[in-house]
Amino acid sequence: MEWFIPPISELLRRKADGRARPITGPRHSQWTTFAWKRVSPREPDFHASQHGVHVEQAVETLALDASTFTDALWSPAHPDQKDISVFFKREQP
Repeated sequence: MEWFIPPISELLRRKADGRARPITGPRHSQWTTFAWKRVSPREPDFHASQHGVHVEQAVETLALDASTFTDALWSPAHPDQKDISVFFKREQP
């Protein structure tokens, strides 16, 4: 999998095998890591840690028709307060 967020130059590139790896980008220290684990063929589970402390969790879901990608992100301390984003596939010109 690969994930790149241009405004903050965050790059995540690894297999969805559950192993912690560093997040690359100017806003992240060498102690910021992430792990992806495949929950289903269309759902990876995401965990981010800083200095070994779990700080964020997310479940991402790709729609069956691949038209949308939903990201539900939360703090482990507040699992009932999710930040949900939906991304829509742009039609190619």
